[in-house]
Amino acid sequence: MSDKEKKEGFEENIEFFEEDQTIDLVLDDGTSMTCDVIGLFEVDDVEYIALAEPESDNILLYIYEEIGDEISLKNIENEDEYQAISEEFMELFSDLFEDEE
Repeated sequence: MSDKEKKEGFEENIEFFEEDQTIDLVLDDGTSMTCDVIGLFEVDDVEYIALAEPESDNILLYIYEEIGDEISLKNIENEDEYQAISEEFMELFSDLFEDEE
């Protein structure tokens, strides 16, 4: 399978959100932060969500699960998994960042 075919296959697993979609995170220290939702994407049958940290260029990546009507975000604990997901995110969403340059 060519790289183009692989990328096209991955694009089927991307769900983009409108700019006004937000999610409230409760951080470990008990404070909350409202982040813009960039999109959902799937890698190896695991769904991930990409969030834009407010007033920052930081992108936050979490494991995303829907349980009934509830949404659950889990930290990506494994450093190798986080690195792989970060690289996949940059590849899948690179068009968003090219427009900003």
